[in-house]
Amino acid sequence: KADSQEPVLKTPKSWREDLGDFVTGFGFKAACSIVIIANSVHLAILSDDQIVSSYNAALHGGQEAEDVHFLDYFFASWFAVEILLRVIPKGPMHFFYYSPGWQWNYFDTAIALEAVLGLIARLGGAQISQLRVLGIFRLARLVKHMKKVKVLRKLRKTLLALVASLVDLFWAFLVVV
Repeated sequence: KADSQEPVLKTPKSWREDLGDFVTGFGFKAACSIVIIANSVHLAILSDDQIVSSYNAALHGGQEAEDVHFLDYFFASWFAVEILLRVIPKGPMHFFYYSPGWQWNYFDTAIALEAVLGLIARLGGAQISQLRVLGIFRLARLVKHMKKVKVLRKLRKTLLALVASLVDLFWAFLVVV
């Protein structure tokens, strides 16, 4: 009698497992990296426009540029949804305490909260446009992805040096003020 093997039935993946595979996949991480870079460029351009606008308003009595740009809604929404998509597959306890790189998860969450709460505050009329500078910390999120790509190691070292110099920059800023 031939030994017949019965087919092994695989239990179907749950939607949470599928979501977990999606958010840990290359496509989602690449999209997040592109959005972070685009947001950094947006912040640089917007900050420059606000500085020029403030300068012209002070000299010529014109109006300052608006503090909220339509792309701010997109970026704040993206960062909030990204965090939610990363939390849902295994829950907040795993995301914040047990997952590999859980320290980065705290950092990512703080950056997303800064984007959302900053947008809400500016919509409420608060004058906190100076806090846009905190957006530079979003670039630090790219560092964790760069260590896996050999070509980007020099850029990663440069960004790490930039982040390391932020403390000195902070103290220099306090001296100037």
